[in-house]
Amino acid sequence: MLQAERHKKILELLASQQVVKTSELSDYFNLSRQTIHNDIDVMESKGLLQKVHGGAVSNKVAIEPEAHQRKQHFPKEKDAIARQAAQFVKEGETLFIDMGTTTAAMVPYLSAFNQLTIITNNVQVAIDLREKAAFTVILLGGNLRAKEMSTSGPDTVLALKKYYADRCFLGASGVSADQGFTDYHLDENQVRRQMIANAEHNYVLCDHSKLNQHTLEQFAPLSAIETLIVDACPDANLKKVLLDQGLNLIETSPEVSP
Repeated sequence: MLQAERHKKILELLASQQVVKTSELSDYFNLSRQTIHNDIDVMESKGLLQKVHGGAVSNKVAIEPEAHQRKQHFPKEKDAIARQAAQFVKEGETLFIDMGTTTAAMVPYLSAFNQLTIITNNVQVAIDLREKAAFTVILLGGNLRAKEMSTSGPDTVLALKKYYADRCFLGASGVSADQGFTDYHLDENQVRRQMIANAEHNYVLCDHSKLNQHTLEQFAPLSAIETLIVDACPDANLKKVLLDQGLNLIETSPEVSP
């Protein structure tokens, strides 16, 4: 197949599903991943798509903002979500804390406990809890995403496999009826899957802007998550699907100053 024909097919796939993975395109066209990478680079240079880690997205799909930008989005709402999440924690428990700005917002509320074990790939969480002498804080090794202040990759997943937690708290870039819980980064999604597998209870924390959105890859179907904590109730259709899948749906609201 000529390059132009491949590009046409890739655009057709993006039109129908919004995202494509390099690995899947490699299998589909029976070509090396490097060839697919080159195709994506060429198509991006022409403004036909947007390259992301592990694949490409349609120009209609937003690229993940960097962590310092996301931190400025809905800070009061994220604080309310984090405060609610921390209410599930019990003294002495072991917690998995995912990377992300909403999970990082749990730190002030976790600091109120006397003793916890925190296992995380969120570098900022580890730094912020460093002075809690009675806490055991385990920062997972792996590939460092400096701008995200997170670790991920095969080494992170391997390290996680030996740990078990009472609860895991996860972020998500998208929650939708069709695609479940999704995020942009493939390696971080592998970490999330392992956290879910090794935790007794799991929670996804996200603000209303993530509802009815999907990004590059699913890390969990709706049925795999126990509790979703959001700052605004989903629309009727999504709410029905979430409840039908057995999720505990919790809506928070920011504290109002007197």
